[in-house]
Amino acid sequence: MRAARLMHHAGNFPGALKQARYAAGSAELCLGKEHSVYLAARDAEGWALHYLARFSDAEAVHRQTLAARRRVLGPDHPETLRSHLGLGLSLNLLGRHEEAVQSVRRAIDGQRRVLGAGALETLFSRALILEILPELGRSREFDEAAQVTEDCDHFLQPDHLTTVLTYHCYGEGLRILGRYAEAEPVARRVLADRTSRQGREHPLTLAALSLTARVAHGLGKLDEAVAALQELIERRERVLGPEHPFVVEGREWLAEWQAEGQSQR
Repeated sequence: MRAARLMHHAGNFPGALKQARYAAGSAELCLGKEHSVYLAARDAEGWALHYLARFSDAEAVHRQTLAARRRVLGPDHPETLRSHLGLGLSLNLLGRHEEAVQSVRRAIDGQRRVLGAGALETLFSRALILEILPELGRSREFDEAAQVTEDCDHFLQPDHLTTVLTYHCYGEGLRILGRYAEAEPVARRVLADRTSRQGREHPLTLAALSLTARVAHGLGKLDEAVAALQELIERRERVLGPEHPFVVEGREWLAEWQAEGQSQR
């Protein structure tokens, strides 16, 4: 399990998936499917699938793990609450935003009670809901939830990865809501922090570069947006491969943005 976690944090999601499945297989043979070690390995598998953009597979694994954890550990165990979070994120990326909000809120409410509002797991979940509420157009609720940025500043160091994640989600939420002028400095901060903490080629650094490009596009800075997107595609091809869904999507955006630029000349 340690190897899977280390690979995940390093951005090696294929390696994390392989190690998580190996750990799950070993735990099943030695301990059985009801043991917490087996369920932790399955949880790691679900998160790896999520970051590999295999969202339907991730949803299925998180749903199975959640049901088992509720039965074995109870509904308010921190690991059960983590499964609620993983399921909610997968549902969000499948376009099932209302279900996603309900699942992530279940995680947050439980973590507040069990762990406390300032606990790392709670802050992590509170950050991730910032990307879901804007999908439903809930601007007021988003602004209320954005209190988590101030709480991270209070409880954590500025370069802590959960703080970086929180501002990343906040920037994405502002972008989804069309609040590009507010999103721009946040996106630039996140890109700088991701690059410094995780390196230029880490998939989450590339996600921050994507945010920066899309915010520039939203502000009408087409030349800047196209240049950032071209860089993003090149770097993602090296890291993820030319046929990865994010790379294919990036090429589609590039064609659209270049056409926009031509029509304005």
